This record gives sequence, C-alpha cells and structure tokens, in this order.
Amino acid sequence: MKPIQALSFIICCSICLSCSNQRNQRFVLRGEITGMDTGTVILRMVPENLALYDTTTLRNGRFSFKGVLNGPLLSTLKLGDRKEQLEVFLEPAKMRIKIDTVDLKSFRMTGSKTQKEAFQLEQIIQPYEKSRHTLHLERMQIYDSIKNSVDESLVSQWNKEYDSLICLMDSIKILIDSITVEFIQQHPKSFLSSYRIFFLTGSEYCSYSVLKSTFDRLDSSVKTSKFGKLMQEELRKIGNTQVGAYAPDFKATDLMNRTISLSQFKGNKVVLLDFWASWCIPCRENYPHLKLLYDKFNPKGLEIICISVDYDKNSWIKAVSEEQIEDWFNIWVAQNFSGGPSQITENDVYPNYYYNIIPQTILINRDGIIEAIWIGASQEQNDSLDKHLSKLLN
Repeated sequence: MKPIQALSFIICCSICLSCSNQRNQRFVLRGEITGMDTGTVILRMVPENLALYDTTTLRNGRFSFKGVLNGPLLSTLKLGDRKEQLEVFLEPAKMRIKIDTVDLKSFRMTGSKTQKEAFQLEQIIQPYEKSRHTLHLERMQIYDSIKNSVDESLVSQWNKEYDSLICLMDSIKILIDSITVEFIQQHPKSFLSSYRIFFLTGSEYCSYSVLKSTFDRLDSSVKTSKFGKLMQEELRKIGNTQVGAYAPDFKATDLMNRTISLSQFKGNKVVLLDFWASWCIPCRENYPHLKLLYDKFNPKGLEIICISVDYDKNSWIKAVSEEQIEDWFNIWVAQNFSGGPSQITENDVYPNYYYNIIPQTILINRDGIIEAIWIGASQEQNDSLDKHLSKLLN
C-alpha cells in the first residue's frame, strides 16, 4: 500500500471510530407525566464545572431529551414552576421515565443501570430513613414545647427526651451509612459508588481509613469519574488533617493586612486553628473560653488563627469586632472566592484543609505536627484542649 493510500485508510478508520464512539455516547430520555399535560420540563446537567440546561415542551404529558454523554451523569429534572426537582442518573442509553405529579419521588425509570442501582440502595435504606424522619418530627414537637414552656420541671424532662431522640437519630444515621458503605464495596464498578462515598465524608461512622480503603477498592473507571476525582481531593484534604500529620502550610492576608503563613510559627509557637463563621452560634459561644486560654498561654507561646468560612466579608469583620478578637490572626477563606474557583491558589487554606463541620479546632505543636482536632463545641472538648495546651506550653 502506498504511503498516501495508507494515510487515507488511517484517516477513514479514525473518522469511522469517532462516529461510532459518538453514537455509543448518545442518550435518549423519554418521559410520561401523570397530572401535567402541558408546560415545560427543564433538564440540568453538570458534566464538568459548568451547568448545561435543556428545555422541552410537554405534549399530552410526554417529553423527550436527546444528547451526548461521556458516561453516567447525575442530572435534575424540573417540571414547570414546581420548586421540587428530581435527581436522576442519565447514561449513554435509551431511557424511559414515568413521573406522577402527586409524588415526584415515586418516579419509575428504566434503561439506566446506575439509576437501577440507586433504586436498589434506596429500597434498603428507606425504612431507616422513614424511622429517622419520624424521630425528627417528634424532636421538633418537643423543641416547640421547651421553647413555649415556663415550667422548669417539664422543660428538664423534655430536654432529656430531646437528647434521647438525637441519640436514636444518630444511631440510625450510622446504620444507614454502614449499609451504604457495604453497598459501595459490593459495587466497585458502579458510578453510584463514587457519588455515594463522596457524601459520606462527614459521617461519624466513616473514618478516614474506612473511606480510603473503600475508595481504593473501586474500579479505575469509577475513580476517574467526576465524583471519583472530587473524592480523591477530599481524601487528600482529610489525610492532611489527621492527628500526627504535618499541618499543611498556607499563606494568607489577615484582617490587619498582615501576610502570614503557618510555617512562620514552626519551631517557636504552638498554633490553634479555629474554623468558624459569624452565623455559627456554637462557634461564637466558645470564644469567651478561647479568650481565657489565649490570655493564659499566649505569653508562653500560643497563637490563635481564626479562619472564617463566611461568604459575606462585612459580616465577618463585624463579628470579629463584636467578639473582640482583633488581637488574634483573623483570615478569611472566601477572600479568593469572589473571582471564582480559578482564584484559589495551592497556598490557600481551602485546597489543603478539610473542614466539613464548624466549629472545628486544630492544635498544632511547635514541630508543625497536628496534636489534636476537635469538631463541635462542648465542655468536654474545652477541658481536653486545656489539658493539651498545658502539656505543650507548661
């Protein structure tokens, strides 16, 4: 075969392969809606960072969408002006969905393997979710009773019942998460697994070791999916903030316009990182105690860096003034958010530290190693912090 003929043959094969791949990646979603004959249906997809929208018109309660997908994708359907939306897993396939406007969540869908797996998992955990929701309603009733009562004896009894319900709800949540982890481990090639494990990062049941070992067992195709990549980043950040790890360095400009870095304190200071927000009541209620600790231990080498996760800069500045913590280092995680994610650099706090719940306090010793971490606020945690500081600074 002559070179020019060979080149033409290769080009033709490439074009055919490209066309074949494109056909394989096409999807069709046909739907039927009971209780809604006319109107619009909006499909929202986020294959990467930007959201894509497609709108179609209902004809006798039927609609259809067509497009191209690189793989399974979590998407939403919005019916007309209804606020409630449906989450569905689309795939490069021919799919059908039936929706009842009386109960959107009771929809049925075929043609999507990922959605079928989502239905399977939902069927397992739904009874536990219902029990937890029932307990939540009881808890809110007791909360209203406590709020509206002046009888101290009744309030005391209701507080005990309230705390008991929280414990029951937590135990059910842990059970749900354990079932989810088992499902993920049994479906290592499912896109659903990368999606569900991503939302387990804040679970009390799922320690870092459980999350990492479960993720490591997933198929490479799942790990490289959208949520797989997000999970890899979460695991990296969680790994950064484990007790015994070297605290990642960062650079920031504080409220007094000082450029600070964590490394500037290494070898000389014990550093307390406090993640908080102006709207976080437990965070602010804990500041009187932190101020006492600062007055006691600052002369011995303690520095406190308050890291606000506020999105509103003025609210943050006002709260710093109200709490009278201007003497500490105060930095703002969102200072680089205004220009979008592209403004975040690898030296910022955001890409290097994991903080799913606030308040979160991280104690770093003089060697730059994470000594302890406290999530939430309680007297027991304050006592623990006191002991650690006394050990490091006395």
